[in-house]
Amino acid sequence: MGIGLGQLSDVATGLILWFDNTFMGLLTKLGWDVSRTIHFYEAWLAFLAILVWHIYFVIFNPDIYPMNLAWIKGTITEAEMADEHPLELEALKRKS
Repeated sequence: MGIGLGQLSDVATGLILWFDNTFMGLLTKLGWDVSRTIHFYEAWLAFLAILVWHIYFVIFNPDIYPMNLAWIKGTITEAEMADEHPLELEALKRKS
């Protein structure tokens, strides 16, 4: 639900900022400033959420702690592939 509300607020405030001449007449300068503030902080919230999720899944995930070595080696084991990408593994096995 939070992602949907975040997207909705970003789209709504983004349109207000994009069409500023139109909305400035409808919402006044105060309404435009409030939209800009909401858009700014929602963008930071989304950025930080993505950053935290990325760091968790790449570094702190208990299944791969201390880190996933795929970014260094460029490969993963067949067991990791079966666990994380089963459909892709199945397609690769059919292909070869």
